[in-house]
Amino acid sequence: MKIPIFSICFILSISLGYSQGSEYNREDYMNMLNQDSRVSLFNINSDSINVESDCGANYDSANRVLYTTKDCRGKFWMENNLSLDTAYEFIFDFSLTADFKNSGSAYPLQAMLGNSPNGFTWLGINKEGQLELSTRDQDGWIDVLKVSKADKVHFDRENHLRFVQFPDGYFYIELNSYKRLSFDLGDTSIKKLPIVGISNRINFYSNVKISNLEMNALTETEPKDDFLAELEDITANMQADQLLSIESNDERLEYRNNMRLLFDNPCFGNCNNGFGVYDFDDGIQYMGQWKDRKFEGIGLVYTNGDLYYDGNFSNGVFHGRGKVYQNGQLVFDGEFKNGEPVID
Repeated sequence: MKIPIFSICFILSISLGYSQGSEYNREDYMNMLNQDSRVSLFNINSDSINVESDCGANYDSANRVLYTTKDCRGKFWMENNLSLDTAYEFIFDFSLTADFKNSGSAYPLQAMLGNSPNGFTWLGINKEGQLELSTRDQDGWIDVLKVSKADKVHFDRENHLRFVQFPDGYFYIELNSYKRLSFDLGDTSIKKLPIVGISNRINFYSNVKISNLEMNALTETEPKDDFLAELEDITANMQADQLLSIESNDERLEYRNNMRLLFDNPCFGNCNNGFGVYDFDDGIQYMGQWKDRKFEGIGLVYTNGDLYYDGNFSNGVFHGRGKVYQNGQLVFDGEFKNGEPVID
């Protein structure tokens, strides 16, 4: 039986100056790209590198190469980054090996950015070197952009790929000499991308040599001073204590929703290290334990006020025992691993 489950792999999204409802022009977006500070959340030297494969694909850290054999898929997991209220940046400098064109997959290299109940953003490179930007939601696939001809992926030298998505759906993309901001595309049907939670992986079906790989959050605000940070920690802990003193989860959620009128902040409680409720866009809420600004331990996910997931999290994703609900009905009760259900 096919179980209708969406993988939710998102983490804390602190508002850092971008606003979902703000009206920016082209110059504003270019200034964000060129001037904003960057919070580096992953790079190729990170200890969090993890390749998942059922057929032996792996990552050679000494040579910085993703190794696999023909028709064998490897999933190269990258650490989650800030989502929704913060622009995120994906930078990937890579070289393709000779076996790329001989792969059995139509898209031997794929970057999956943004998994949530609403869908994901997909960057795929086909065997001719064409880059395609697509999205998928409950209604299916939407092809957003194709980069080909002189700007396609090179097979004889290193390639540079950079992708930035802003919290209002606009995006910027670079592939070697190609550079475009979606604001300039003109066609409103392809100008924006849906807003989704962020979980990141690279699927590869042939060997890929990596020279640079980064996931960054783009921020507009300056770091807060020590006194303000301490004051915010005290407030967060007081809010967490208020929530924990309430007997049931339903009552806690109701209390948090009532407090929205007093606290203009997506988090109520301690969403760094403690207990808190966080309001994402599109009606998604997380309530539970946090560690290092990620979901950790027991937590619940609500969509438009309805319980969607009740269970364990690790490092920001479903991991361990959990239950999934749809339309008030239990549809899955079992184990999750790295954000995906374990189905025998």
